[in-house]
Amino acid sequence: MIDFINSLFQLPDQLLDEALSFLNHLSTLVGAGIQLSDYFSWVAVLGPAWVGVVESLIGSLVLIAWLLIIRSVYRIYLAAKDGIQWW
Repeated sequence: MIDFINSLFQLPDQLLDEALSFLNHLSTLVGAGIQLSDYFSWVAVLGPAWVGVVESLIGSLVLIAWLLIIRSVYRIYLAAKDGIQWW
């Protein structure tokens, strides 16, 4: 009986282990960060003030893109909620 139960839960356990290893690998990549100097090294010639301006511009564009994605997902959620009678 124990072998049968172990065989039932082996696949979900294996999938969860693979997901955990993927997320651990992803966190190490994200933890390293993005070095903007690798891509925008020519801005460094202009001085530290311009580097700050370019970093702020890129950061604000990323924030705006993230907010647009969140808004789109929320609109899809509201459309699904209106389409399905929850009560």
